[in-house]
Amino acid sequence: MQKQIIVIGGGPAGIEAAKAAATAGARVILVSNAPIGGRAGWHSSLPSKVWLTASDSLALFLEAERLGVAADTAVQPDLPQILARIAHVKQTWNGQQASELEALGVEVMVGTAVFT
Repeated sequence: MQKQIIVIGGGPAGIEAAKAAATAGARVILVSNAPIGGRAGWHSSLPSKVWLTASDSLALFLEAERLGVAADTAVQPDLPQILARIAHVKQTWNGQQASELEALGVEVMVGTAVFT
């Protein structure tokens, strides 16, 4: 008898739970009230990692100048490019998650789960 599992929440934890259950042979339905990826994928963790990477890169470059390694031009953040990178990373990661769930046969339902 095949197990049937419903995972509530399409954030990183829900995605991983659904993948693990599907890999173990269960029929899985993932219910999410927002696009796959959750708050972490769309609003917090992923975007903040891009900001931190840009900030760390700038800091490393400025430190290199103090150590005698200089460039011909001043280095400064390019806000539109950083925002475009954030959008690209979010779309790519969330798209990969959706593709992996689909490949494993996980059915994704957009809506709010209710127990009655």
